[in-house]
Amino acid sequence: MDKFLSASQRLFNYIIENHWDGSGLIGPDPGLRYNFRIFRFIKSFFPFIKWGDENYFLQCQGYWVFNNSKMYDIYGNDKYLNNIRLTADRIIGNQSDEGYWQYPLPEWKGKIATVEGNYGARALIESFRKLKDERYLAGALKWHEFLYSKTGFLAYMDSLTVNYFAGISGRFVPNNATLTLAFLSELYRETGNLKHLKYAEEMIRFLQYAQKKSGELPYAFETPDTPGREHFLCFQYNSFQLMDLATFYGITQNSDVYDIMKGLARFISTGVEKDGHSRYNCFKSTPVVPYYAAAIAAALLTADNMGLGDYTELSERAYSFLLKSQNKRGGFYYSKNNYKILKDRRSYPRYLVMILKHILMKAGSTETEIN
Repeated sequence: MDKFLSASQRLFNYIIENHWDGSGLIGPDPGLRYNFRIFRFIKSFFPFIKWGDENYFLQCQGYWVFNNSKMYDIYGNDKYLNNIRLTADRIIGNQSDEGYWQYPLPEWKGKIATVEGNYGARALIESFRKLKDERYLAGALKWHEFLYSKTGFLAYMDSLTVNYFAGISGRFVPNNATLTLAFLSELYRETGNLKHLKYAEEMIRFLQYAQKKSGELPYAFETPDTPGREHFLCFQYNSFQLMDLATFYGITQNSDVYDIMKGLARFISTGVEKDGHSRYNCFKSTPVVPYYAAAIAAALLTADNMGLGDYTELSERAYSFLLKSQNKRGGFYYSKNNYKILKDRRSYPRYLVMILKHILMKAGSTETEIN
């Protein structure tokens, strides 16, 4: 069996055994603020204690649906379709009448995050593709309406980006723009309605303004009225942004997006270390985080397959590191070399499903999976 198929099956089984509750994936998360900086290491050191920090993320469910869709394509087993159905039904059940979902972590209690909504809606779109249940498409359309009417956009010159939280004007964040473009293009693909690409050109112009000469998209773009943040987890963020844009390009063939991806690929290629792990950020090689390596491997695979450059060796190196990081049970540690000596061994489903999708992109084929 292809080593990537084998690794993906082992990871899939691990996720089912440790995080599947029958209708979705739940589990701990490294979280924000003090939990991310300190408490997660204490929890990792005492795995026998029940910490009561189980979470249900739509981002996690979105990747889970994508993964089951790909597994069905590979194996043709209806159990994967059943997982999709169960997951999508719960997403629909949790959706508010207005079309949004609440953010799960207490630090952002009461806020409606664009990222979560986009992943919930993308999960529903993929579920509709596989199961042809109109309820799922209707749920995605409800989120689309909320996104445009309530979440809102920020304007810079003749460009736009979407707000991070519904109704709260904040920083100009490229990551939200690329993810929203992926969502809009998938909705357009299923409906054939050009209105679902409204503001796409404006968001693409925003990305053109934000992109640096190095090819990097900053975490937050600085405008005369809004502070920016040049670097934050540079290679990880930019890898996901490239793959978001690959989804958009695969559906729309937009040449401006292709040019943005060229720059992104050039920048991302500088983030692969000799052993294959992804640099932590623009300034440090460590901590080492396997899901960053998965993202950079998949992004460079995507870039290579799309003719953005020759990134085969770098992608293979990152994938090799990733497979070596998989444990005997099929899972992955979250991070090591934190503060030089600490390691977070906890099992976080949100990042395991990302790793799974990126392994599946490689499994059994040299074609890039961008849906």
